Amino acid sequence: MSDANNVSQEGTNVSQERHVVSDMEFATTWTNTISNDGTVEQVAELLGLSRDYTQQRSVQLRKELREHGVELPKVQNRRKKVKDTASVASAVADLLKQVDELDAAH
Repeated sequence: MSDANNVSQEGTNVSQERHVVSDMEFATTWTNTISNDGTVEQVAELLGLSRDYTQQRSVQLRKELREHGVELPKVQNRRKKVKDTASVASAVADLLKQVDELDAAH
């Protein structure tokens, strides 16, 4: 194949072919992976797509499926932050005590 065959009419290089994934393949891979605590990155890798495109496509497909009464699973947030207000309160109390001591010294 010559280089002339790898250039589009606009003159850009098109040697990389687009990887086409059907909605059925995407939905099946997404559902199986996410249901087993998988990540968007894992779905993207399995399908040969970018992470950003995979995320965008899941949002679009979720909207389309919702019209048919089907909900595409969402990725579970694994990084739930636990508030430790007791340690924050203790730190603030210590700082206020230090400020009071500095004020008393001056």
